[in-house]
Amino acid sequence: MGMLRGRTALVTGAGRGIGRAIACRLAGDGALVAVHYGTDEESAAETVRLVTDAGGEAFPVRAPLGAPDDVSTLY
Repeated sequence: MGMLRGRTALVTGAGRGIGRAIACRLAGDGALVAVHYGTDEESAAETVRLVTDAGGEAFPVRAPLGAPDDVSTLY
């Protein structure tokens, strides 16, 4: 794999469920994964741990997406 090496992926809702699976898959393909969460920091940390334990790279990002001016919180 590694087809996404050098790329960064933002996965919204990556703390659990489908978002977590997508984050793990993208990391497995070589992407640096930004693990987005709204309120559940513990679940996001678990996703980051799963990615890094498998040899990938990830970091958590808290942002209230869907709110006015939400994109600016990602900078």
